[in-house]
Amino acid sequence: MTGPTYKLAHFEVFSAKEPCKEIQRQNREGFIARNRTDLAPFPLTLPIDWSSDPFKDRNWMFQLHAWRSLDPLLQVLNRKASAQKQVLPSIFALIADWVAHNVRGNGGTYTWYDMSTGIRASKLGLLLRLATRIGFAFPQKVAIDDLVRLHIEHLCNPEELNHGNHGLFQINGAMALATALPESPLSINAIRYARDAMKMLLADQLGSHGVHTEGAPGYHFFTLSKIITILECDWWKGDDFGDIHRLVDRADIARGWMVSPDSRCLPVGDSARNLYKQTLSRLYEWPHERNANTIGAKLDVYGVARTDTETSISQSGIVFMHAGFRNNAHKHADCLSLIWQEGGEDILIDSGKYGYQGDSMRRYFKSTRAHNTIEIDGRSYNLKADRAYGSGLEDITPFGRGWLMTAQRTHLDFGVTHARSVIWLPGAFVLAVDYLKPTDGRHRYVAGWHFNKDAILTLQSTDTLEMRLPSGRPLLARFAANTAGLLDTARGQMKPEPLGWVSEAYLQYQPATTAGFTVEAVGTVLISSLFVLDERVFRALPTVEDRRVVLHGVRDALLPPRSISMHGIYISFD
Repeated sequence: MTGPTYKLAHFEVFSAKEPCKEIQRQNREGFIARNRTDLAPFPLTLPIDWSSDPFKDRNWMFQLHAWRSLDPLLQVLNRKASAQKQVLPSIFALIADWVAHNVRGNGGTYTWYDMSTGIRASKLGLLLRLATRIGFAFPQKVAIDDLVRLHIEHLCNPEELNHGNHGLFQINGAMALATALPESPLSINAIRYARDAMKMLLADQLGSHGVHTEGAPGYHFFTLSKIITILECDWWKGDDFGDIHRLVDRADIARGWMVSPDSRCLPVGDSARNLYKQTLSRLYEWPHERNANTIGAKLDVYGVARTDTETSISQSGIVFMHAGFRNNAHKHADCLSLIWQEGGEDILIDSGKYGYQGDSMRRYFKSTRAHNTIEIDGRSYNLKADRAYGSGLEDITPFGRGWLMTAQRTHLDFGVTHARSVIWLPGAFVLAVDYLKPTDGRHRYVAGWHFNKDAILTLQSTDTLEMRLPSGRPLLARFAANTAGLLDTARGQMKPEPLGWVSEAYLQYQPATTAGFTVEAVGTVLISSLFVLDERVFRALPTVEDRRVVLHGVRDALLPPRSISMHGIYISFD
């Protein structure tokens, strides 16, 4: 390889601690897709049926066609040139088998899958460099000239470009391959295309704020890590990438606001609760406000209020609201949903990622009813790209000893404007006030809430829940509306449709209690949901002004009177 800045990671090759042992294990037991220990090893006996999909699993098929099974062999070859006699036959045999089925044969659904194609191209770029560095030739059965041409043509076709994070793998693969053959006329055009496409993709992925646009904090971490690795490569150097590097630096600062005080990724959208211990070092570089030992900030579509980094986990807290829609790649139907944690303990939870299987549980975990927001007429919010509305987050500001968040969006498919105001008093309570104004007609609204899966819950009345959290702390939940409402709960329900589940690991799910407060009415509806950890603090609020919530963004409200009282909180309109 040329240049000191190239790493195996630049070519999408993951390094094993003991690659020789991994090769032996793979030969003995079979291929295990990266991070998929939930699946059994699969022997890659030649010839491979590249279309078989033995596990009926998209992620596994993507990794198969990305040649992930070659990673330990490429690692050994890169480290020790003298090992080429041991590993090259296996590398060439698998590539030739892929060519026979996918180039010479008819191929299948995953032959030119966007991300797989980009990763394969990266590995071809690595092999071409290794061939020059340590001296070996490609056998005819590998069809290296055809592979290079087909991959560059496919990856440099704008119609094939994925405008989500998969596109980063496509364009980096095109560049890794093209720069391995810099004198080729095909490569010259490919390099020009790749540089322009990469700048466009990075701007789309990180937006103007440096916050990943696909609706999932987990993909901010994943994509940012990938972007940082990509931009280390010599082939992406140049003054024309200056603005991109500044945007990436802002994205690096934003990371700290997307983890809970116990250093776990907030599980919004397609996010796993991974541990990120090194993300808080730059937290205060992001524009924020302070209120005693708490801080709050707007991150494009996310509103965050949390205790500062000096507060112990046992005294910590965070409220996180998702209030926008820019890209549907990894977003769930969760507009204006929120999650709440106190003392390192989850209280109001997001139901989780689940996985990418096209089954009923995937549909449930993406649905509106799986989140802490308002379901309208029994349907999920529309996630089609033409319904993206940007950010609906309006304000996050200190409120007494706590914080007030406000957000709003209009659901065109229902003809309903939804404004939400959230008050958080750390260690004491969360209050969510939902204002719903339809253009006409009767609508059925359900304020859905999902609790810690291990909480023990008791339904006290048509508007009150009591529960005990795993820590032993009590939680009181009260619901009210400006018209009649009915409270119901569900846990681990499958029929008539799934309700009351949480997914904490890939393609796994467990029962969790959910509550729904249902209101059916014509005209404007106001629903308040109050969750109290310390009722003494709540009752001790000293003045009416400390209890007054001003609903922003609803100046045309026609509710008489202009203010009402719910749970002793005075709600008025600006």
